[in-house]
Amino acid sequence: MLLSEYGVTLERPTADHADELLAFERDNRQYFAASIADQPQEASSRAYGR
Repeated sequence: MLLSEYGVTLERPTADHADELLAFERDNRQYFAASIADQPQEASSRAYGR
């Protein structure tokens, strides 16, 4: 199965994606909290350059 067969394209995130990724994570926080341990605030600040 190729993702391209389903119209899916993957690309490496860049700094240009930071705001959209952060919004996605915040919107889906309950889902992530149930399956992924929280990171310290300083780690997410470094990841998003804030």
